[in-house]
Amino acid sequence: YPISTQITLSPTAGGWNLVGYPAGSSSEVTAIFLEHFTSGAISLIYTYHASDSIDPWKLYDPAAPDYSNDLDLLDPGWGYWIYVTQEVILDIAH
Repeated sequence: YPISTQITLSPTAGGWNLVGYPAGSSSEVTAIFLEHFTSGAISLIYTYHASDSIDPWKLYDPAAPDYSNDLDLLDPGWGYWIYVTQEVILDIAH
């Protein structure tokens, strides 16, 4: 079985990409995307948790203060909207 999955994110469709998280366990958002946040290639990540009736939309914005980011982990089986300003290749380890 593969030890990682490569996912290409493209800015051509307005910059938004819907991506499923392919790993078998959760990872911190900053651990997966840090180099892309630093370069400015990724500027927003959203997900929707319908079970959270008070705040179903979870967000990570690297330019925002930590207290405003409520998306800390990427979880298997969830989809994430990722906004990119340039092509990004993610290499997600399994």
